[in-house]
Amino acid sequence: MGETLTPLWYHKYGVMDVLGFMSRSGTNLLKLGDNQKLLDTLPDGCPYRLVGIVSNEKKSKVVEVAAKLEVPFVLLDKFEFRREWNLTRDQAREPFHEELYNRIKRKFDCPVAALGGYMDIIPKSFIQRFRAMENVHPAQLDVLDAFGKRAYIGDDATQKVIASGEEYIYSTVHIVTEKVDDGPILVVSPPVRIQRGKNYDPTNLEQRKNLGELHQNVLKYIGDHTAFPRALEFTARGRFSYDSHGNYYFDEERIPKGVTLDGVVRT
Repeated sequence: MGETLTPLWYHKYGVMDVLGFMSRSGTNLLKLGDNQKLLDTLPDGCPYRLVGIVSNEKKSKVVEVAAKLEVPFVLLDKFEFRREWNLTRDQAREPFHEELYNRIKRKFDCPVAALGGYMDIIPKSFIQRFRAMENVHPAQLDVLDAFGKRAYIGDDATQKVIASGEEYIYSTVHIVTEKVDDGPILVVSPPVRIQRGKNYDPTNLEQRKNLGELHQNVLKYIGDHTAFPRALEFTARGRFSYDSHGNYYFDEERIPKGVTLDGVVRT
């Protein structure tokens, strides 16, 4: 008898409500909104609905993004929270997200969270409040280092990919866990060829940072803005599922490396 699979979302429940999370520009969430409008012009409509925005930084563009998407928002600045309670970043993580959730639940009853540039490590207690939480990451997550761990994680992932000698860079949508960029892979974007130039020096930190920012900006359009909406669409249509061992599936086929935009299982 085969393994029993649990869908990330039962599409028979109807449209999947999504809560977007951001810390800076929010362009990834705007793209989710654009994709929603596009799919709504088709006979089947869009299977997900972006119902609100959450931000953890006052300097973000959450007000503008929420206005463009015509949805309500929640803003709680993590820096002000730490100062008010005299807490370090690590000390504040749990209580901050507890207070953030208290504010969220006053406005929203939302089963799925979509992280588009949300800059923080999220505690397990917060993740468990949602049926699913998905994040878009500006690098490939199926490459392992010499210790068998993911090689390109963290805020400087794009720089790491470029410095490593990889020919291409990809965006990856993955399930969020309490470990940074460690969750199961769902969707991987088309590749962006890395352009280092003749004078590239990986030991030059300023050059490495500038080149990383340049490629991340290009990747946002080719990678984030294609893979992120497609992952939510696949999720809302009930195509992703998981088993009791934490393995993920697409249309009941194992996907240790995720799928492409066309739903092809990557090997």
